[in-house]
Amino acid sequence: HGLHLSRFLPGQPPPRPFQELNALLHQEPYATIAYCLSWAMLLAIGAPLAMIGLTWMLPLLLLKRYYFDQRILPSLIEDKELAVVITGCDSGFGKELAFRLAAEGFHVFAGILKPTSKNLFSGEPLIQPLVLDVTKEKDVQNIYESVSKWTKEKGDSNKQRCLHSLVNNAGLGRFGLIDWNTMEDYEICMNVNCYGPIRMVKAFLPLLKKQAIQGSYSNSQIVNVISCAGMASASGLGGTPYEVSKNAAEAFTDCLRLELKAFGIKVVAVNPSFHSTDLVDSTDELMDPENYWNRLSETHQQEYGKPFVTKLCTHARTMIRSGTWDFKVAIDCMVEEIIQSSNPPAQAVMGMDFRYGLAGARMFPQWFRHCLTLILLPYLEPAAMAASKPSSETKKTD
Repeated sequence: HGLHLSRFLPGQPPPRPFQELNALLHQEPYATIAYCLSWAMLLAIGAPLAMIGLTWMLPLLLLKRYYFDQRILPSLIEDKELAVVITGCDSGFGKELAFRLAAEGFHVFAGILKPTSKNLFSGEPLIQPLVLDVTKEKDVQNIYESVSKWTKEKGDSNKQRCLHSLVNNAGLGRFGLIDWNTMEDYEICMNVNCYGPIRMVKAFLPLLKKQAIQGSYSNSQIVNVISCAGMASASGLGGTPYEVSKNAAEAFTDCLRLELKAFGIKVVAVNPSFHSTDLVDSTDELMDPENYWNRLSETHQQEYGKPFVTKLCTHARTMIRSGTWDFKVAIDCMVEEIIQSSNPPAQAVMGMDFRYGLAGARMFPQWFRHCLTLILLPYLEPAAMAASKPSSETKKTD
């Protein structure tokens, strides 16, 4: 029931007058004038419209949340057993989410990287831990076959079994400047943080679509736990391998949401800021100045110098520590607002700093965001650049 915009378009490039106008608006001073005018119009017209829209939106959102939205609880569904698949359950969000959803009555297929992590879930009849490396197609197919087999069987209660949610949570990080990271750092982050969710989605889509087509279950969802790093850069904290992979995962999730709308399958992007998980805690060791200095090549040590590395690592560790939230709040939000919701949001930003502050900065031009980042960063000058300056200029800078 969309507008179907292509029906109103000629299917040919814009005519010559528009081509000439486009060329003119890319020339100075017209480009600068048009840029400033467009922002002035956006603020002058957009701000009042936003206020009016939010005034109407508030009651509608409250009605949706407390009146129209149905809570999905296995105990309230008499004819079905519901399962959830979660990756990355060795620690952090994944582990706690598995325990929480099992307590709510969901059958949880918990993907774990280490076989020893099975001991974490001993004595939990509703949690089925399965070894899963999301970078290995064989492991992904094994967990899919286990879930598919479970849905075809009848339990003790003879209820129909359905897959309710696929939660792509597994992730890892690599930190440091672009110049310091290797291609392997980028490849492993992409393989786990981006290609991992893609592999899982591709594997489970047949089952999710089958449920939708047959009408056996209409509330299926895919939840991709990404990061706020997928929405904006980490303000010079030196984590580009992680950020690149998370931005790619964000784009994949946006596309997936639009495509699966036709099947009624909900797709949610979860964007937490720093929370007290093993991944965040590990940055304290990874960004230890002495450890990081020892990992650098001799060339990089000479170019940047130890004061540069120490100042950058100390800044990153302090920023992360100062913005680390209790992860249990994020777990409550994921369970109550997303997994147990019949109409979950398209995106859930978690962490007060980003949800109500930094997220708004994305609306500003890139040059403005970069200026703001540089203001907040400590003064960093590579040793090689400082040494190349005349002595008088060096003293002036000091």
